[in-house]
Amino acid sequence: MSNAIRTTLKRKLVRLVLGVLSLVAFSIISLIAWLNLQTEHARLADIEQQVRANIADKANSLVENQALALRGFVSDNAFTDVQKVVESAAEHDHDIVYGLFVSADGTPWAYVSPSTKRLPGAPEPDPTEAKIALERWRELSLPPDIWRSKDSAQTMGRQFNQDLLEVSRPVLDENEVLGMIRYGFSTEPLNRALVQVRVESAHALRLTLTWVALAVLVCTLLGFVLVNREASRIVRPLMQLTQATDRIANGEKGVRVSVETNDELQALGGAFNHMQQANEDAMQKLSDAMEAALEASRLKSEFLANMSHEIRTPMNGVIGMIRLILKMPLEGKLRRYAETVDTSASALMTIINDVLDFSKMEAGKYTLQSVPFDPGTVLQEVAELLSGRAYDKAIELVYRRGADVPQIVTGDPDRYRQILNNLVGNAIKFTDHGEIFVELTLDHADEDGYTLRTIVQDTGIGISKEDQEKLFNAFSQVDGSMVRQHGGTGLGLAISKRLADMMGGQVGLVSERGVGSKFWFTITVKRSQAPTRAALSSLPQGRRAIVVEGSRRWCRIIEEHLVAWGLHCDVFQDGKPALERLQGLGPDEGYDIAVVGAQLRDVAIEAFVKGLRKKYSAKQLPLIVLTQLGATATLSEVEKEVAAQIAKPLRLSELYDCIVGTFAGTGIPVQAPRAKTRSVKNRGKRILVVDDNDINQFVATEQIETLGFGADVASNGAEAVEKIKAGTYAIVLMDCQMPVMDGYTAARTVREWEGNQRHIPIIALTAHAMAGERDKVLAAGMDDYLSKPLRTHALERMLDRYLGEDGPANDVEATQEEQVERPELDATIERSPKLIELFISRVPDNLCELENAIKTQDARRVREKAHKLKGSCLALGAEVMAYEAEALQFESEQGHLEKAAERAKVLWEQYDRVCVLLQRDPAMPARMTAE
Repeated sequence: MSNAIRTTLKRKLVRLVLGVLSLVAFSIISLIAWLNLQTEHARLADIEQQVRANIADKANSLVENQALALRGFVSDNAFTDVQKVVESAAEHDHDIVYGLFVSADGTPWAYVSPSTKRLPGAPEPDPTEAKIALERWRELSLPPDIWRSKDSAQTMGRQFNQDLLEVSRPVLDENEVLGMIRYGFSTEPLNRALVQVRVESAHALRLTLTWVALAVLVCTLLGFVLVNREASRIVRPLMQLTQATDRIANGEKGVRVSVETNDELQALGGAFNHMQQANEDAMQKLSDAMEAALEASRLKSEFLANMSHEIRTPMNGVIGMIRLILKMPLEGKLRRYAETVDTSASALMTIINDVLDFSKMEAGKYTLQSVPFDPGTVLQEVAELLSGRAYDKAIELVYRRGADVPQIVTGDPDRYRQILNNLVGNAIKFTDHGEIFVELTLDHADEDGYTLRTIVQDTGIGISKEDQEKLFNAFSQVDGSMVRQHGGTGLGLAISKRLADMMGGQVGLVSERGVGSKFWFTITVKRSQAPTRAALSSLPQGRRAIVVEGSRRWCRIIEEHLVAWGLHCDVFQDGKPALERLQGLGPDEGYDIAVVGAQLRDVAIEAFVKGLRKKYSAKQLPLIVLTQLGATATLSEVEKEVAAQIAKPLRLSELYDCIVGTFAGTGIPVQAPRAKTRSVKNRGKRILVVDDNDINQFVATEQIETLGFGADVASNGAEAVEKIKAGTYAIVLMDCQMPVMDGYTAARTVREWEGNQRHIPIIALTAHAMAGERDKVLAAGMDDYLSKPLRTHALERMLDRYLGEDGPANDVEATQEEQVERPELDATIERSPKLIELFISRVPDNLCELENAIKTQDARRVREKAHKLKGSCLALGAEVMAYEAEALQFESEQGHLEKAAERAKVLWEQYDRVCVLLQRDPAMPARMTAE
């Protein structure tokens, strides 16, 4: 029986019956007591009436006799005889309290009262005292002129501090009133009779109630015995059922109950046995189905691993080859085709990764790592990585890290980055104007760790209430038009939700259709013992800064940090109010530094800088310009006036360094590159590529040779082992699944052969995407892991990690900056003289046609001309100019030509710069150089 059961059903039944019997007994006793009281009240009333009647009869008889006896004495004026008659009556009848005779003229002849009564054996009273007592008759409260009344009277009164029955009778002589005789009789006999009756009544009531209580007790005990017996008969089958369920809960099979009570309990027992038989049949079927499902899951996992390998192997060839093609000089249309193939292949890989991630989660094979990391750095990296996409759509991407967020925590940075990438990427995808704000805050902290909250807020299309319910379901999007317009598998949010759950957090959103969405998620991380960076020291006190930035959120964030660094700060969102502020300053009221956004809402940056320098208080004011990552500000005329350019999304540490450098007078390079310079110490060494696929061999070899290394190939593990023993390789790139001997066996064989002599780095190349693959390759003796399709930047970082002189590179940071760096003229592209001549001669005509299309607001022609111009720029390697053309193409496709004229101006300026750079190119035709 469960420990939670504290009161048995049997006890409840007994308590119920005993409660009912107690209620009935109390009711019976109360009813009997009430009836007895009513009877006694009636009896007392009858007795009282009888006693009163007896007293009254006695009194009437006495006064009648006294009236007859006194008539002769009164007629003869025998005062003494009248007094003796009255006193004699009072002495012989102890119930008489007082007696009085008054003549017709009001003269008292005889009077006896408690104060004049002579006690038995007492001497005769003194006549003088009698006379005095007679004069005190007036102490009686008698009605006035009562002695003149011809009527008899009988009343209840109170005299001498006691209740009396007062009886009066006139003494008549032939209808002549001679006087009045009056006696007061005590009611004490009545009271004694009533007290006696009450005592007898109480005794009778107690006796009755005692016998009733004994009868009720006997009946209750008899009822308890009977109820206990019947309760046992009812509870016993229920106990059997309870014990049977406990045995079933403990995993026992074949449990049945036997109940023979010829009532509903027997039917319940039969139903229980039938249900148990049905449950056992269902459990057997479920067990069989579970075994089949487990086998199917195992086959599914194996299929996913094989599918991953089979899909990624050709994708490795497609992406690798197209990247090699893109590094070659191509004509505009051919380059556009190649870029389209590369974009489509990348999109396909994203879909494949989403499906495989979701499949791993479904199979329970997805694991989390636990390493120290800086969540703010991850947020910064994601913002920089996606800022290019936001800039292409003219969306401001703003991020903020709360001041109380810890620097270093222990958790899984890759999964945190994956959720951020998905939510911010979705925000960019579904937002066409406005801004996206990403904020990292500390939600909760305790001795074990922290709960971090990240909010991604956009001004996009929003989501209705009914669509929010299905948003986090797998393979689900708001509607079909979203899939057609924006693409996607509908797995991103489902994967993000599961990742947040795995990391001890939650995911939610607040959204309104047409207004925007606010997605939030939390993760739980542990405290880390890893060392943290030193806090930024305060800047010199008393310095003042002016901030001019079109984004309200960036204004607040910059102001927050400047104030924290010890600067006094004035903030403006528009340029003209800032210039007016500078105009009104005196010579001692100036600012020490200015932080200005390149995209102001009311004035161009060049005009603002020129206006700034016209102000007396700002002629020598150091100026830091904030640009978009991947785009330079148009500062050709005033570039010398700018101390530094910093790209948004801002790295606040860069802003701090710029301000410190400005105050120190050390000077700051404009737009300092963020990319890490890689080591070339071991370029030229040979690398062994082991893969059974010819295409993969070719792609890897081309990428390795492009990076400056030599390459040999082996088709299987056995061949690789022989080549490693025969030659000297700086590193081995080992495929895992191969015929003859797979990569795992080959790696173990190499490690056994090496012993303690030397160690050749072996990097696994595998298309498997299931959890545990990294552990598997490390267990086989390999050093690291690269996933297919093999990307050049990932391969380069891996080679630098094991062959470079500076150790591992910052992978995430380098990857992002490689994606956003756009040189004005790519020096790695081979340009033929013919290509240069065509570019210089034909692009001006293309630009003129583009300007004409912009003037007529013909969005279709603008898109065509921008697309053609972009192809020409890419073929030549003019990437910044190509970027501007592509942005114009995208805006025209969306029907937004507000910035088209400004972009055309930028394209002309970029064309002039490219022409200047081309004049230094050795392939430049001599006749054009002379021109």
